[in-house]
Amino acid sequence: SANTSIDIDQDALLALKDHITYDPTNFFAKNWLTNSTMVCNWTGVTCDINQRRVTALNISYLSLTGNIPRQLGNLSSLEILDLNFNRLSGTIHSIFNNNLTGNFSNGTCICDIFLFLKDFTPFYHYPILSAIYVVKSMICVCHTLDGTIPSHNLGNLSSLQLLDLSDNQLSGSIPSFIFKISSLQALHFGNNRLSGELPANICDNLPFLNFFSVYKNMFYGGISSTLSNCKHLRILDLSFNDLWGDIPKEIGNLTKLKELFLDFNILQRAHDLSLLYIYINFLSSLACFLSSLSNCKYLEIIALSGNPLNGIIPRSAGNLFHSLEELFMPDCNVSGRIPKEIGNLANLVTLDLGGNKFNGSIPIALGKLQKLQLLNLDDNKLEGSIPDDICGLVELYKLALGDNKLSGQIPACFGNLASLRELWLGPNELISFIPSTFWNIKDIMYVNFSSNFLTGPLPLEIENLKALTLDFSMNNLSGVIPTTIGGLKGLQYLFLGHNRLQGSIPDSVGDLISLKSLNLSNNNLSGPIPTSLEKLSDLKELNLSFNKLEGEIPRGGPFVNFSAKSFMGNNLLCGSPNLQVPPCRASIDHISKKNALLLGIILPFSTIFVIVIILLISRYQKRGENVPNEVNVPLEATWRRFSYLELFQRKFWQIVRRLLKIRDFLLRNVES
Repeated sequence: SANTSIDIDQDALLALKDHITYDPTNFFAKNWLTNSTMVCNWTGVTCDINQRRVTALNISYLSLTGNIPRQLGNLSSLEILDLNFNRLSGTIHSIFNNNLTGNFSNGTCICDIFLFLKDFTPFYHYPILSAIYVVKSMICVCHTLDGTIPSHNLGNLSSLQLLDLSDNQLSGSIPSFIFKISSLQALHFGNNRLSGELPANICDNLPFLNFFSVYKNMFYGGISSTLSNCKHLRILDLSFNDLWGDIPKEIGNLTKLKELFLDFNILQRAHDLSLLYIYINFLSSLACFLSSLSNCKYLEIIALSGNPLNGIIPRSAGNLFHSLEELFMPDCNVSGRIPKEIGNLANLVTLDLGGNKFNGSIPIALGKLQKLQLLNLDDNKLEGSIPDDICGLVELYKLALGDNKLSGQIPACFGNLASLRELWLGPNELISFIPSTFWNIKDIMYVNFSSNFLTGPLPLEIENLKALTLDFSMNNLSGVIPTTIGGLKGLQYLFLGHNRLQGSIPDSVGDLISLKSLNLSNNNLSGPIPTSLEKLSDLKELNLSFNKLEGEIPRGGPFVNFSAKSFMGNNLLCGSPNLQVPPCRASIDHISKKNALLLGIILPFSTIFVIVIILLISRYQKRGENVPNEVNVPLEATWRRFSYLELFQRKFWQIVRRLLKIRDFLLRNVES
């Protein structure tokens, strides 16, 4: 019967081959040869050595097009089927030998994981492209389903370990039978339209569950304390729902928990007490919750973003989570001082406390977090100077300290942060020059020093940066815009508005070929707008308003799309009427070479010619006065005769009038 079984498997694979309508690499023609090789030797096929049955099929990343045949369901020993990165369609119920009905049936599936259970990496860390992925112990059906999940059992799923129905448009609730499949280790319902309350008995029959995600749905109600029964849970993601109420302290019993996502819900502590009690209770609720996690020795991620926790971070938090790598607590209405004990979290890579009400100074103990890559303290009430200890964070990738009340100077040692890619220091109350060492951070991409009191010029060394965004607006910077700024070939956004910059706009600004937005408004810039800016084909926003610019506004390139707002407040600009500036009068500097030739040669020549003629006439008139009068002359002599001189004079004045007309015409032509 072994031969019969392998023959059945071979027929199933040949049926698949026959249903492929597009095979750009000729994979099947080259590798699935029925005459020369056994089916177990075909590329992409794996067999059990003893039973000689196909146990795995991998034809991923081949860009195949076609249909999945019903015969594929005859691979009764199949454990792994990977059709990722293809364009295959068909019904999946044939593979399960079940009768899946309703909308939960057809289409091209999309899967984003492979053997998740080996490394416990979240599903959404993987790329997503069209494929079908169904195995004996795993089901993954994505981007194809709508309607509700069938309320009846999908068949004999006693061996099912992973169920991934994420990234669909499923609605309704999660059927209760799913929480009775005791073999399940991972459940992923993220990014759907599922709703209702989460069952209170999720873990009662799922003793091996280590991954549970329902992020980006519409679940409401509270979080059940029975989640603590999932003793093997490593990743819990309930983010982006409408969950409210207390965060159960029993979560602290999940001793194997590595990643916890509760952000963007409405979680808090008791909310039905008096205002004073709420305040006091809120102050203690966050501390209580964090303390309840003290048993989670393996906890690596805590994400509480967007929940109104209304408390303070207790000093004990720095001694609770030695394995913690990421702490997300932005927009949680947390207040008080940042405890210096956070410096004890030696494994911390991400610390995001932005959008809260922290006050006091930045703890110098943060300088001990040598692995820190992201530090966000933006949008708080911090004051005092930026401690030099921050410069010891050599792995720091992003530093956000903006929208506080920080004062003093930018530390010169920032130039030592070679890994820094994002630096956000505005708005604050920082003063003095931008330290010269700052321009040594050559790989920095985003710089925001806006809305401070920084002074001094922009140096020539600005060309050292590889920045995409530079925002120095609303400071007291002075001097000229350095010509070397044209070296920033990758720069997309340049904001220098509301400073005291002077001089002209360098022609080299036209070399910023990637520029999308340029703001030089409210400075003392003078001179013309360089026509080199017409080369900036990607420029979508331009603000040169309220300077002392003059001359004609360029008309080519992106300038055809700009409005009067881009140029207002420059009284000496001229150009098109739709820009609400006066029309330009040509000056000698703008006369064309042709017209300059006419004015420089023909007009002087005509003037000399007129002077010569006048001198000749004057000479002939003097000679005519000495001609004697004769008394006796013939009658015909009394007739009016015209001398050559008179005839010449008449002709001369005709020529002069013509020359004057030519001159007037030329002058009018030049002015226009």
